[in-house]
Amino acid sequence: KEFGNKLDAYGEINNETSEYYFVTGFYFSSEREPHVIVDRSLQFSNLAWKKLTPKGYKMINAFDVTAAFTYDSDGQNDGLHITGPPIRAILTKFFHHLCQE
Repeated sequence: KEFGNKLDAYGEINNETSEYYFVTGFYFSSEREPHVIVDRSLQFSNLAWKKLTPKGYKMINAFDVTAAFTYDSDGQNDGLHITGPPIRAILTKFFHHLCQE
């Protein structure tokens, strides 16, 4: 509920010269931390999608990218600290958004 209230405070994007983005939650293959789990990441991502996209924000889907590079290939070998190839892929997606128009 608190996260949703914070998202409500974000204003509408009416500026034709600026774009605003948000990144979805990551896919975590480790569930050793009680609040860092896949379902929670999806819930926060869905809430952000529902509240921010109608206001004009654009979404960068980090969930699918991090799912594709989970665990051993994520650069940390623990499934919780995601670096390396997934981050590069997310940044590439961001630049694709910027260069598409």
